[in-house]
Amino acid sequence: MVLGVPCEITLPLHDDGLVPLSLGGQSLLLNVDSALPETFAVYGDWYEKKYGPGACDQLPSGCYFCPDPRLCDDVYKRHRWKIFFAHGRENVTVVAHEDTLGIGNVTLPSFTFGLVIGYDSVLPDSHPDGLLGLSFPRPTVPLSLLQQLEDAHIVDDLAFSILPAHGHGFCGTLVLGTSDAGSSRSGRVNRARFVPPRDGELRQFLVDLVRVTIVKPEGGILTVGRIRSAASSSKPVALFDTGDDCIQIPSSDLAVIIEETNDCYMKKSNNNVRRRSATRSIWRDSEIDHWLIREDAIDCLPSLKYRLGNSDHGLLSVIIKPEHYTSLCDEDGCILHLRDGKESDVLVLGYPFFAAHESFFNLSGGWIDIVQM
Repeated sequence: MVLGVPCEITLPLHDDGLVPLSLGGQSLLLNVDSALPETFAVYGDWYEKKYGPGACDQLPSGCYFCPDPRLCDDVYKRHRWKIFFAHGRENVTVVAHEDTLGIGNVTLPSFTFGLVIGYDSVLPDSHPDGLLGLSFPRPTVPLSLLQQLEDAHIVDDLAFSILPAHGHGFCGTLVLGTSDAGSSRSGRVNRARFVPPRDGELRQFLVDLVRVTIVKPEGGILTVGRIRSAASSSKPVALFDTGDDCIQIPSSDLAVIIEETNDCYMKKSNNNVRRRSATRSIWRDSEIDHWLIREDAIDCLPSLKYRLGNSDHGLLSVIIKPEHYTSLCDEDGCILHLRDGKESDVLVLGYPFFAAHESFFNLSGGWIDIVQM
């Protein structure tokens, strides 16, 4: 593609939100993260010194190695900074680097990105991965992919769209440079405007969160909870985050889901010896930091209905069904992609939201269009 002619860049979105691109001619798979603006790759020299020769071959994202070692002689002497994610439980140390970017049908000869040369985590058996950040550019962060694509006149708008594939999991298509929902293959388009940042906070994909409603499998209402925050006087908000594999709900709602699912499962177990011998249908696995559920209890789970927006810019509802927040079933159970929001006034909408909706983000206009799948 010729530089200076704006276009859209269409990329396959693989399982768990990985997208293919190349840096310096090296093929990588980076995690799409809408909560951060930075794009970075794991520096192969550092990673294999830390984890052993050949370790990059086992890393899902792959590693970046300098095509010309002389260009990286000073990597460990460059200015470095930390990037925190996973709710503060992980962080990487990065330095800025330049090389050729190949993404979709586009080549950008000079692209600035981060090289990971350090990593800390409180999670066992974790590792750093490359990341493609899509959040609002920040003046102090020179690593925004969308901003660099716009500056090079490759795209004409700070915008992107996520079109999920049908079925389970977070995969489908990522389109950079457009937020046009007019070609949506589904139904009605609903718009929500992002709330402005609070004092001292960075701008993110946040919208007002009014309430979370828990809907029984047969359609009845379990709870209609207006969100209240005990942590601060701020209005509660929802954060659209492709880098999180869970959705957050208030503690009280999570407790209701667990109790009601267990009750439903036990009632269905009356005439089923195998089910009757089970002591629980949902349990916590601390090793993987997730809730698990028995596969034959999934039909007892409710749907979650989030009410978003405000009276000034319109209210809208999004519905997330059990098929969107459960995955990876084996003999040990299925992963339940729900997380306790505790008393936070920010509830995250991660993978399950994006699996259930087409979403069109416009950073310049400050809005998101949502289409229920």
